[in-house]
Amino acid sequence: MSEVITAVGPGAVYEANVDAARREERAAAGHADRIGYLRLAYFFVWAGIVIYLFVDFGLAWGIAVLVLGLLGFGRLVGMQQAADAERARQGRIVALNEGELESLAYRFDRFDGGARYADALHPYTGDLDVFGPKSVYALVNRTVSLAGERALADYMRHCLTDEVLIAERQAAIAELSPALEWRHAFAAAAPRGEQTGTQHDKLRAWARAEPRLQERYWSTLLVVVPLVNLAWLVSFAYLPFTLALLGYAPTFWLLWRHKARVDAIEEATTESLAQLQQLSATLARVSEREWGSALLNRLAAELIDTDTGSGGGKPRVAASAQIARLAADVRQLAVRANPFVLIPNLFFLWELRYARRIERWKVGLASGVQVLAKAENGRTREQAFPRSASFTLPTDLATPLAPTHPIETWLLVAGAFDALNSMAGVAHRYPSWAMPEVSARERQGASTGAGAVRAAEFTGLGLHHPLLAPSKSVPNDFRSPLQTHISLLTGSNMAGKSTLLRTIGLHVVMAQWGMPTPARALSLSPVSVYTSMRTQDNLHEGASAFYAELNRLRIVVDATRAGEAVFFLLDEILKGTNSQDRNAGGRALIEQLLHYGGAGVVATHDLELGKLADETASVSTLRLEVETNAEGELYFDYTVKPGLAQSRNASALMRKLGLGVI
Repeated sequence: MSEVITAVGPGAVYEANVDAARREERAAAGHADRIGYLRLAYFFVWAGIVIYLFVDFGLAWGIAVLVLGLLGFGRLVGMQQAADAERARQGRIVALNEGELESLAYRFDRFDGGARYADALHPYTGDLDVFGPKSVYALVNRTVSLAGERALADYMRHCLTDEVLIAERQAAIAELSPALEWRHAFAAAAPRGEQTGTQHDKLRAWARAEPRLQERYWSTLLVVVPLVNLAWLVSFAYLPFTLALLGYAPTFWLLWRHKARVDAIEEATTESLAQLQQLSATLARVSEREWGSALLNRLAAELIDTDTGSGGGKPRVAASAQIARLAADVRQLAVRANPFVLIPNLFFLWELRYARRIERWKVGLASGVQVLAKAENGRTREQAFPRSASFTLPTDLATPLAPTHPIETWLLVAGAFDALNSMAGVAHRYPSWAMPEVSARERQGASTGAGAVRAAEFTGLGLHHPLLAPSKSVPNDFRSPLQTHISLLTGSNMAGKSTLLRTIGLHVVMAQWGMPTPARALSLSPVSVYTSMRTQDNLHEGASAFYAELNRLRIVVDATRAGEAVFFLLDEILKGTNSQDRNAGGRALIEQLLHYGGAGVVATHDLELGKLADETASVSTLRLEVETNAEGELYFDYTVKPGLAQSRNASALMRKLGLGVI
């Protein structure tokens, strides 16, 4: 299927791709069916010829045609498997494009929301709906591997604060976004199969573990024992059957003696077979393309021409081919449970042979590759490979990635491409979204078509909430210094204060993930985002909601006190106490946050706090009002205006619901 390059919108492209993939799927299905009929006819003709030759021409002719026929039959089986695989691949492409169409309609129920990555103690993910059903993760996530979903979650949990790394990720997304055919080919390259964290970790543990079956005598045993066993077949013509069978006792003992070692190798690798097969297919897609952006080029460089051994003159093989070879050996070892393997085990030490091949693969790669070890152009490993994925999701951004075997590196690279592919999908689906300008330097005059943008501040024009369709969302502009400034947001109930806080917060973090955001233009400096919006009590720990909120606010204050560039979003602070106490505490908190240079937005019903705007230029006021139409009905325009809110709606709403007026 050729890539559709056209001026039409993404919806038309996805629909055209669905139609094309369905045609290809039907064609592959028809091809597979024809080969199936051919196989059936071939079998009967072949069987008839073999029987005829056995009867009329003797044993030698019959065996010769039997062996040759097996080769032809195997070829037909391979052709049918390839046709079935192509049919399945096209089916996956259909599903990918249908998912894109659902996303254009802002329906995200079918997509994994990453609820397992939710953390109530995280600085912002809980309050900003980053994880969970109908979350930002569901909006973005189109990953096809466990490594990819972990990488994407890690991107979202850890905002980049280095403007160079943010720009590199933006460039990677910009390069991937228009490459729709490649991106869907990458995602559909192989079925995901069952991939669990346990399998993932077992594979990594096996790669790090000391090798088994590497004693020098195995090179001799695996040659001598099969030759002796084949030669010993002659003994059945001269010795009693039982006595002749005893000649194979050393082989059975050898298999029994090392069964535990083979079991350990099989357990560590066979469960990950689907993961290995998919890893090989996706890495092949990465290696087939020349990359222009710095990040993608660095990642892809880890997959090309990996040395297969430590000695000189060794052949060099791409990572995808290395993984394919390992997967083939793992698949052969996995058939040891089949009773028919008893014969090849007896004569050729089948399971020991393949178990040792798997271990030799591990040793050969570990000795021949330096894994993410060197600095590039003076950049540290962490800078050269900015959190492409992690295995444990550490909260300390200074913790370096430390793979000790190439297979771990390849998992990281595959996960990074998988996550970036999902993020690029957002840019392709929503072409009107703006790629933010993120810079730590103050610069004037970056034209946005609606006035100058100052990069040292947060300047957002036409901000939408990313989970709301534009038809259901009112765009708002928002500007704020990102140091020593607080915007007090006031408004009546249901006016949209919490939604606006989340909208602003998501634009900040998405910009620092390297993603486009639903805005006409966006400019900001890197900051650390902290929120306090959904604090609740904890019955098991005996903590009230008010105490939980105080703990959350303490974290925000501690971050500003530590000198971080903090941007906070606080919703109805100190709501668990009386109005007088709330006003005094809120004022003290705001003054403390300003003292330490913090910046952010505080949504409140306490209009008394608005007096702070008259006392200091570091506090400004914004409002979301409720309006009344000609019929006296309340309505909300969800448009931010300067100043303090004037309208009230609690009494009117109670009256409308028949609750009376207090």
